[in-house]
Amino acid sequence: MKKIIVSSVITVALLLTIPTALAHQPRLTFTQDNTESILLTEIEQPDISKAYYGELKGKVDLYKFALETEQEFYFNILVPDIEGSTPNFSASLTLDDKKISTLNGLNFEWTKFYEKFAGDDYLKGPEERIVLQPGKYLIEISNPNDTGKYVLATGEIESFPLGESLRTLKELPTLKSEFFGKSPVTMFFNVIGIFLGIMVLIIAGLAVGTTLLIRKLKKRRHLAKKKQLR
Repeated sequence: MKKIIVSSVITVALLLTIPTALAHQPRLTFTQDNTESILLTEIEQPDISKAYYGELKGKVDLYKFALETEQEFYFNILVPDIEGSTPNFSASLTLDDKKISTLNGLNFEWTKFYEKFAGDDYLKGPEERIVLQPGKYLIEISNPNDTGKYVLATGEIESFPLGESLRTLKELPTLKSEFFGKSPVTMFFNVIGIFLGIMVLIIAGLAVGTTLLIRKLKKRRHLAKKKQLR
């Protein structure tokens, strides 16, 4: 039984790191209430690959991050390839109110992009890699009407530790249903979903196995105490 538990733990660890290491860490900003003020989201570790799923609701969205050393920064703007999407978003990067760069989606030919690991379709807009100096930066996401769904991708270093994998599993149903308008079940119809589904089954099996092992050990101890009393 102990060998089974050890093997299961190793398998879970592999499932958590191998497939998801090929994807962006998802951040759902569209679920936050920004009806009264402009949404401001902090980008932690801007070199780590992340995807911010947002929605403009009559205002621009802002993202901030700080650099302590010179660093190359990557950012890209996309929209979900679903009915009603408008590929006209722009992302402006500023340092101390001074514009450094702009991803202008208005004068850009957006291309279809299929993300095979999550199984979703996008229209990919402008992207840029730029070397930035130390300082505090701000990214403003906008379009002519300041409405609609978008995705801001930042960073290029793939990282998916255990906690991030569990977070992804928790947020995938909301991402699929509320952002892409799909059934939450479709989260399992892709590479990440299949691996996460297997992970859930293994964890469930591990929990059952551990419970049975504990019961077995308690039963042995109980029988041993009975023999001692005779």
